[in-house]
Amino acid sequence: MAKDKLQKQQLKKVRQRHQVAALPYRIVEGRAELCLVTTRTTKRWSLPKGWPMKGRKDFEAAAIEAKEEAGLRGKVGKRAIGTYRYFKRQKDHFELVRVNVYPLKVEKELKAWPEHKQRKVNWWSLAQAVVIADEPGVAGVLLQFAAKLGGKSEKKALASLLEGRFDKGASQHEADTQQHANRS
Repeated sequence: MAKDKLQKQQLKKVRQRHQVAALPYRIVEGRAELCLVTTRTTKRWSLPKGWPMKGRKDFEAAAIEAKEEAGLRGKVGKRAIGTYRYFKRQKDHFELVRVNVYPLKVEKELKAWPEHKQRKVNWWSLAQAVVIADEPGVAGVLLQFAAKLGGKSEKKALASLLEGRFDKGASQHEADTQQHANRS
């Protein structure tokens, strides 16, 4: 009990900052795919994200981040579909950052973009993205998104994933996604 109280007091002392992220998605052959990018320094898979931009609404800034980090353009939702927190590594400390996530229905993939030499970009099935996203909070937002958007095959794959098993349906879904990726 005392430990929990101490942790809460310590968190209050941590300066919390705010970022915006895009959750880029597309529908291929009736299935949702999500785009993740690697971070520049640690190379972890995450969503395109960045700091709010002066003179821009948060959803607009999220769309700009998707273009700069992943070369993606599309229609961005004006309402955040979820929020997560993470500790951002700074030079000599960590900062607690709250991230508001906005859906981005991808309409165009650019051949070149500002950070294309600094990051990897890849499309994943919903189930794969939940596992690959290297920040626990991102996985939670992806699960919320999947529940709202996912079709029967995505929900079946996610249910299998959450139960800790991959049945034929989930494995087939991933095989189909990989086959599509190989064609791209």
